[in-house]
Amino acid sequence: MKRQTTLALTLALPLLACGGDSDETLSFSLVSTCLQYQQPAMRVFRTEAEWQAAYRENGRGPAPAVDFGQVIVAGQFDGPGSACTTFSVEEAVVRDGSIVVAATRHQSTQPCIAIVAYPQVAVQLPRRDEPVRFEIREVRGESTGPARACS
Repeated sequence: MKRQTTLALTLALPLLACGGDSDETLSFSLVSTCLQYQQPAMRVFRTEAEWQAAYRENGRGPAPAVDFGQVIVAGQFDGPGSACTTFSVEEAVVRDGSIVVAATRHQSTQPCIAIVAYPQVAVQLPRRDEPVRFEIREVRGESTGPARACS
């Protein structure tokens, strides 16, 4: 009996050390958006109708083409802000039943034009039903990504 218990513990310890299920990494791509929300908002668009309505109400220019049969679009919109704010996206993962988009909000240290802009970042993600949330860290410094504010 003692040998069976020792064997069971020996087999179980590596599983416990791994911390259980790992995050599932998702593919993503940036979507060039210009939605001018007047208040900060995080939005998820799962249908063409939702996407087109957002552009009719808050968009500048036509809505970018999206195949909502294959993907969803999730965006973090800061509302009116500085053109000196940009975003980069590091990853998208499924964690604890949610899609988590890890992004960085960069506040430029360089001189920039003092105009009202709408800092934002949007990504296409594989079509899934889980809720989406952004985890955004703040840094002072230049962005490594192309997600820029629109004006």
